Amino acid sequence: MKKKFLLFVVIAITIIISTKIVYASFNSSKGFGGKITDTKAEEVREWEDQGYTCEYPGTTITINPIKNYPSSYAIPYSVKSKTGTTPRSGQWILGLYGKANTTITCTKPCPPPPGRECIETVTLDVISLYGTSK
Repeated sequence: MKKKFLLFVVIAITIIISTKIVYASFNSSKGFGGKITDTKAEEVREWEDQGYTCEYPGTTITINPIKNYPSSYAIPYSVKSKTGTTPRSGQWILGLYGKANTTITCTKPCPPPPGRECIETVTLDVISLYGTSK
């Protein structure tokens, strides 16, 4: 009887602690939503149109936000859509962002003297959870 009660107490405490951890992690995130207008962040596209190469291990997107949300985001490869779809233009997207930002470095060869590189950076909010329409 004591073992069952002790097991119940341990399980209850574990559930309470894990719930608070999950709540705290999502509590620091901000929600966003809108329609995807481009599968490349606007800021990244601007530099690439000027001849820069911008590399990011994941996807960047531009959305037409529903409210006053940022319009450009980074989605790391490790974050998968909860709806199982890949982001593409014209889809609706809803999710969480805000725990971290990422800096994307864009480079291109500079004018003489040879060997120099021009470097520009783009900072984007990182999406931590999302789903898109089909």
